Amino acid sequence: MQLIVEPSPPRMVGLEWYANYQLEDDTEPSRPQLCEDVVKHCVRRLVPVAEFMRKSFPNTPKAFNRISFPKDFLKKITATFAAVPLEGKECDMYKPLIDAMTKACSLIVGSKKRSIIFRNTANAGEEHNSRGTAADISVFSTRSSDRDWVLADAFVEVKGAVSQDPIRLDPKDQNKWTVEHPNVLAQFHKYSCEQQKARPRCFNFGIGIFGSMCRFFRWDRSVTVISERFEYTTSPELLADFLVRFDISSLSDRGIDETASRPITRAERSLVEAAYKDAVALRLVEDHPDPVGTSTRIFVPSVSGNLKDGEWLLSVGPPLFISRGLTGRGTRTWLAFRPECPDRKFVVVKDAWREEGLKPEGDIYKIICAVGGSEGSSSINEHPFGVARMDRDVDLAGESDDHVHRTIGPTFEQPKKYYQLVHHRSIIDSVGIRLDKFNSSRGLLTAIRDSIKGHLNMMRQNVLHRDVSASNILISSDSDAESSAHGFMIDPEYSAFLEDDANGDERKGLTGTFQFLAVDRIRNRNHPHQVWHDLESYFWVLLYIVLRHARTSTPSEQALAILGSDDAKSGFHWRIGSFVVHNNVPLTECLRRYSALISSRYFSPLEIEMLQMTADQYDLLDHESVLGVIDKALDQDGWPQTMRLSHSQLGTESRRERITALANRIIPVPSLPKPRSASVGRGVSPQLKSPM
Repeated sequence: MQLIVEPSPPRMVGLEWYANYQLEDDTEPSRPQLCEDVVKHCVRRLVPVAEFMRKSFPNTPKAFNRISFPKDFLKKITATFAAVPLEGKECDMYKPLIDAMTKACSLIVGSKKRSIIFRNTANAGEEHNSRGTAADISVFSTRSSDRDWVLADAFVEVKGAVSQDPIRLDPKDQNKWTVEHPNVLAQFHKYSCEQQKARPRCFNFGIGIFGSMCRFFRWDRSVTVISERFEYTTSPELLADFLVRFDISSLSDRGIDETASRPITRAERSLVEAAYKDAVALRLVEDHPDPVGTSTRIFVPSVSGNLKDGEWLLSVGPPLFISRGLTGRGTRTWLAFRPECPDRKFVVVKDAWREEGLKPEGDIYKIICAVGGSEGSSSINEHPFGVARMDRDVDLAGESDDHVHRTIGPTFEQPKKYYQLVHHRSIIDSVGIRLDKFNSSRGLLTAIRDSIKGHLNMMRQNVLHRDVSASNILISSDSDAESSAHGFMIDPEYSAFLEDDANGDERKGLTGTFQFLAVDRIRNRNHPHQVWHDLESYFWVLLYIVLRHARTSTPSEQALAILGSDDAKSGFHWRIGSFVVHNNVPLTECLRRYSALISSRYFSPLEIEMLQMTADQYDLLDHESVLGVIDKALDQDGWPQTMRLSHSQLGTESRRERITALANRIIPVPSLPKPRSASVGRGVSPQLKSPM
């Protein structure tokens, strides 16, 4: 199978194909599918080795400069690499390669000592619970006690034959290349993804050995760079050059994010232990066998680009969230606190990569908070009700030539091909609980209602969120701190600004998480995102939580598949009359009424004419109507005390995860005619009447 490499510009939108897959063996995409996505983020050309070295290690001079070594060293190192067996089993190559690469690093002489060590990790897959796979050889820092391959500084993957090289030049055009072995390229990509998830990194490196040939790989959040291949058995100085550059590089120049990966000190352990107990009691973190050992020190600069002035916060255990995808924002969040503060107030530290040129998240929050007085607030001086509070946000990148905290795609192609991403970090004062950790169904609906009020308050500042999902709505851990809001919206990075986008061009980009997208957004991806699309997304979020945690009339095998395609979603609206949340009349009726509001957006002009419908019978999906439906349900009697998932509904945990994975899949959807023409409708006006 060959894939012609014609990458599309990897503009960072909310819909990340790979990120929406579970990585369990029985649910992950096929490697050819994964490879097809991988090549979209590859530099279009194979980069010459010299250029790869120069741009990957800008702070490191040519490895052989000013280094003394025996005159016959090249002869010796050539003989060492020539000893690598090129026939027989692949595993027979590991030790000779390790010996040869170690020898290459001995170029560093005098007072310096080798800072990296190579280990055979081919059989270490089970140690990391990583689906039985691991890189063949891992490159560790000699200062590190880590043995887990995903925590290594780089990796080497070995294939026994030259024919297993996944890349082949197009014989008709040397500037193009094809993927001859999708499985192999996808394997490299997956290893990189595993390493970026396991440890905060700005980028990482891989070395591919294919028989007697070698290639270098570099991944960051924007692009994958692949070098031209060379024969390391006859030109070992090229591989030695890379290894020595890597050896003498700092951890930052190897891609390790030193601002978020330093272990806590012995004196800080007791602080973290106490904070963890409080966080568990508040349902802010999950139980973890080693919360102290997985905690880290996180640096947040006072101002953008200044890594010398700022503050160190302590995380409470491992990250709350880690993006599963390799390209894109790469979001990672921690529950954290300031160790010097006696009250140990919790905050959320968010780490992500933003597209340079777009408004930073902090600027968006400032726009949302521009004027006082908001839906749900009792004072004009209060923060907007239902929207998260931010302390500050900063870019970690300094000057424009910062190669660590900026992606390097534009240096290999025209900037219009690869968007520049900048490392960004923020402190969020609003601390919330995940929706699936709700205490009662009434509390769940209350939190979603208040987040919709937050969405309305954003709209009053002409800010359209565009990324409503189960991850971007949180239950307030302290409603008093949130102006009595029981839930709030987070992550407005993909918001559109309606005053600056009168013709809707900015809103044509597809953003959001697939299972929560409005049906119309899936079917008409080039149409502008409207306010009612977000309001429909709230419905799918509510249904998602209900299907996962309530006993309903929908069989478990079909439950979460409802969110898997536009047709399945549309079909659910047709069947809503028979849908029941057992022992929960108010929630059942709320979902039915909410569904009716959504359906009113999908009447065609012909249907409106045939049914002789008046304006108050269609186009009903706006903030006022949705909040009215929810408030009516909340005022009803008959709410149960709890609504938690029982094993009798979805069976074993693994079964539940498989169904969740099915719902997470992005299913290709053909472009279908929209039921009726798009219009801004009543939901877009920031001057909406208050439903209260």
